Amino acid sequence: DYVRIHTTTQRLVTKEKIGDFATTLPNYFLRTHRSFLVNTRHITAFTAHDVEIGEIEIPIGISYKMQVMERLRK
Repeated sequence: DYVRIHTTTQRLVTKEKIGDFATTLPNYFLRTHRSFLVNTRHITAFTAHDVEIGEIEIPIGISYKMQVMERLRK
């Protein structure tokens, strides 16, 4: 029950569940997978299977796919 946070300048760890943490974030953050939240402002590309932030690929979970596609296609 911890969350690793990766920013452009640092990496942090907080002892909190990802679902609880997600409720405190602004609406431009998007849950793409049970293990990942991403800042949509930094997404550089996406497919039906993953989102990319620069060269980093982050998976899209099956249960999140429809919600992610709807948000990213707007």
